[in-house]
Amino acid sequence: MFRLDLGSTGRYCDGMSRRSFVQVGLAGMASVGLPQILRAKEASVDRGGSSKNTSVILIWLDGGPSHLDLYDLKPQAPAEYRGLW
Repeated sequence: MFRLDLGSTGRYCDGMSRRSFVQVGLAGMASVGLPQILRAKEASVDRGGSSKNTSVILIWLDGGPSHLDLYDLKPQAPAEYRGLW
């Protein structure tokens, strides 16, 4: 069995941590699928398809206030629009 000991606390029974298990699994899947993706992209460009790359930046901010705390109850609005408080 392949063992990778990174010194973390949450471990499977054979000593491999969950994080290292996921990292090794992801690296294995990427190494299997990457050549096919690159071949498909090259074939698309050869047929006159677009080679424009798209970049995405995702910013995930945990720990912010609840959506209820950010909701504006509009206390000065007319009665049909204003919140209870």
